[in-house]
Amino acid sequence: MVVVDTYICKACGYKYTNKAEIFYFNEDYSELEVTLKLALTLRNLSTSPLYGSAHEKYCPKCNEFIRTYTVYNNTNKKNLTIEEINSKINQLSKTQINIVNIESTNNNNGEKKPSVSSYMKVKKEDEYCPVCGEKIYTVYNDMKCPKCKEGKLNIQCGVCKIDRR
Repeated sequence: MVVVDTYICKACGYKYTNKAEIFYFNEDYSELEVTLKLALTLRNLSTSPLYGSAHEKYCPKCNEFIRTYTVYNNTNKKNLTIEEINSKINQLSKTQINIVNIESTNNNNGEKKPSVSSYMKVKKEDEYCPVCGEKIYTVYNDMKCPKCKEGKLNIQCGVCKIDRR
């Protein structure tokens, strides 16, 4: 079972699915993988030099989705600087606009093994679009539809099972 939120605009039919995701690099930083937070994918983190959580947020002014990456103290195994992390993520990311945050705390509540629940938290502090400077938001119920600007997004499924076939 994977936690996802699916929203649909009744006015235009636009559908948005917000998935709980993690990101990680391969050992030589040549590949960036963003994937669902499944117990199966967590074992890939043990060999990754850099990993954390990934979330999408929306900028209403730019009408763009922005991916935010959160790295924790204990998930940055090579102690890269924020500039180095930004550079590596922006080189390999499939999204054009990205924000990287470094949390001064550890994930997993100090545990040595990664757990799915330790990556479920979305950053609570306000974040701003790196293009226009406006506040960005996690997609939420009753938000104005980003496609038609007329209707509102309504949650259709708060916890869905994703078929892994």
